[in-house]
Amino acid sequence: MAQIVPFMVLALAAVVAMRLPLGKDLAVPAFLQPWFALTPNVGLNLPLSKLLFGILIFKYLLHGRFDPIKSSLFLIYMLLLASGLCAATISLSVTGSGVEFVGGGFRNGWLRVFVAAMSLTLSFAPMFLLLAKGIDIPSRFLIRCICISLLTLCLIGICQFAVFVVTGIDMLPLGLFMGAEDAQTGMLAIGGSLYIRPGSLAGEPKSLGIGACVLLLMLITMGRQIFPSKFNRYFAGAVGLLTILLTQSTSAFISLCLGSAVYLALRSVGRPLRNGEIVSLYTAGAVVILSVFLTRVSSIDTLGLSAQEVATPDSFVSLLQSRTLDRLEVEDFDVIILKSMLDDTQSMILGKGLGLAHLFTSDYIPDVWRYYMQDRIIFPKTGLTFYLASGGIFSVFLFVMLMAAMTPGAQRSGDLLDRRLWRSLLFMQRTVIPLMFLAMIRIYVLELSLLVGAILTIGLQQTLNINSRRHLLSLNPSDRRGSVSTPI
Repeated sequence: MAQIVPFMVLALAAVVAMRLPLGKDLAVPAFLQPWFALTPNVGLNLPLSKLLFGILIFKYLLHGRFDPIKSSLFLIYMLLLASGLCAATISLSVTGSGVEFVGGGFRNGWLRVFVAAMSLTLSFAPMFLLLAKGIDIPSRFLIRCICISLLTLCLIGICQFAVFVVTGIDMLPLGLFMGAEDAQTGMLAIGGSLYIRPGSLAGEPKSLGIGACVLLLMLITMGRQIFPSKFNRYFAGAVGLLTILLTQSTSAFISLCLGSAVYLALRSVGRPLRNGEIVSLYTAGAVVILSVFLTRVSSIDTLGLSAQEVATPDSFVSLLQSRTLDRLEVEDFDVIILKSMLDDTQSMILGKGLGLAHLFTSDYIPDVWRYYMQDRIIFPKTGLTFYLASGGIFSVFLFVMLMAAMTPGAQRSGDLLDRRLWRSLLFMQRTVIPLMFLAMIRIYVLELSLLVGAILTIGLQQTLNINSRRHLLSLNPSDRRGSVSTPI
């Protein structure tokens, strides 16, 4: 019976989105973007938000407003798709059927590539819809919807934890709506007592923790625009912090530290970054993160791994240490994928192909991990690994360009920019750039970061009354004090 819930939510959300006016209808899939637990079980991993954005494409086509081809984003999308398909052609010509270590009709060969290509297309759908012709995008309204969505998930997670403490029942076990035979509950042992790791409706505890991290970062940079009331801002911040502590997610702790560090670095600069500086920043970040990943993976003997005795934390402080400092390592699936690519120069340069990150990994899976990886798709858990495995170094470069396109910058650092433009660029960059760095290290927040970046970019362009979305335009033709680049 629980499997019907996602389909009911999808139907209701589709009706609401179709009835809302153009522009505001984007709030429906934007609100549901982090609700991964409600993914309909149709044999494909297509979350509610992707399905709804796909439905809205037809709505905008009927109104004659959908025309993304003139945007540079469409070029990036086509190049990513082409590089992934070319790499897939090469990989599948070597493996034949493409069947390796995973089962199921949609998990192997060209069917898997087709599903991955469709997923990539739907990932770009919200950005294409935001570029619809003649539509005023309510950017502040959309951002507020996303933050309220994240806050709602956090509150549900806290209630889930409280119910378990009182009754010992997990009201939202993992896989509840996916038809899993044995729904699971994430547990932690502290001092001989078991406590739940809430996942809310975000899918799993780490997804909820990272969502709470995104909420906190957005409150820091643009809290006044989201929640004008000081009480609401402090309440949302407290809920976000409590959620991260309850999930005990290593990914959430690392993401919060990285996002805060990037935000503080941007504050120390004290001015908006130029286009070239933004590209250089993302490029340097990608190179450093990939270098750390590859260096770490190269030193791991995957076949020599064995089960390790893990001491049970006897206090909350030791628990925090065990979930953070003691676990600063590459995710398990990424270890397997990157290890296989390090031993194959061609796949490191060209990639394995869209949806084919699992190829050539079977020989690198240690027996201690095989019990939970068996018959499961080996998929990247970081944004950089995803693009590296999909289309190699070229796709990573395109990913950097995509992030830069979501982050408008000043044309010249020495320009005396208009005060309104200066403030807009500052808060926009301090919001988007930390989220893009999170997307590099955790794929769970990749699409959410790109969505926030696209909304704020389009909102900034509309606020400044910029008609062209592809050129450098002065804020005022008669005023040569400053300009802003609009990469979309």
